[in-house]
Amino acid sequence: MKNKNLIFIIILLLLLLSLMLIILTGCNNNEQDIKDNNINTNLISNEEKIDDKNDEDYGNFGLRKIDKESFDSEYTIVHGEYDTIFKEWFVIGQENNDLTITIIESDANKYLSEKAVNYNEKYIIKNIDLNDIESVFCGVEGQDIYYPSVFILQKDGTVKGVDTEYGYKTGEFIAKRIYELDQVEKIEQADVFLVNDGGYIAVVATTKDGEMYEIRKGQTFKAIIEEVREYKGKTTILVDGLDDNDINYRGEFDFSINNEMELLWKGNNIEVSDFKVGQNVLITFIGEVMERYPGEITGVTRVVLLDK
Repeated sequence: MKNKNLIFIIILLLLLLSLMLIILTGCNNNEQDIKDNNINTNLISNEEKIDDKNDEDYGNFGLRKIDKESFDSEYTIVHGEYDTIFKEWFVIGQENNDLTITIIESDANKYLSEKAVNYNEKYIIKNIDLNDIESVFCGVEGQDIYYPSVFILQKDGTVKGVDTEYGYKTGEFIAKRIYELDQVEKIEQADVFLVNDGGYIAVVATTKDGEMYEIRKGQTFKAIIEEVREYKGKTTILVDGLDDNDINYRGEFDFSINNEMELLWKGNNIEVSDFKVGQNVLITFIGEVMERYPGEITGVTRVVLLDK
């Protein structure tokens, strides 16, 4: 009888030990699940942070590097000549901790179509910290003077541009970083005189190491990739402009990839091989659309992958 009781007690103890092991294992698994959930939460958080980093978006400004020889022969820096023009368009000011722009009621502004702003009303220029500003420059570029731009030179040598055309049409004035433009020392207005090709007005940025660039306002539109073609080492991408674009940027276009283009995803450089059929992209160009089918886009400066 005593032996039977002893066996029963041993079996009971073994069952209790097994139950305790199951409970402990479950606790450990729950703890690991919690850790895994925390990791997943952190990953989502980091992705959101990456997206937040791109809230500034990509400004539709492009750069054209100027070689020293052509600058000395073709460019003339001008000061003060366009001040009156700027005053007829708008006034840049400061209110509290914000940089503001006030559209003036003038003959110059009457000719700007699709105007959504009110005259003599202050609008905040978004995405600017007054503590970062070194100087503010207003400039125009091209053969016709329409929708001048505002450029903010920051203390770290970077430049943000305000697309006033977008501002006039929407009432939102947003400063956006001009990529690949760093260590800038000054921004100036220049008249450019080309041999046998007339002339135009340019905005020139000079860096601390003496490099000079034209800041050119470009066009930006969204599209879906239809084909990526390779021929003799040259990559050409065929895209279809999305329906929510301006009517001029719907339909099929193609362009060739070169080493001077910025290829980006979430602010990081990517390779041509990252572009696949079916992906959405944001294309910025400062050239023209050649009249053929599909339309050939020239002067593409940046292709941003919107999904990967």
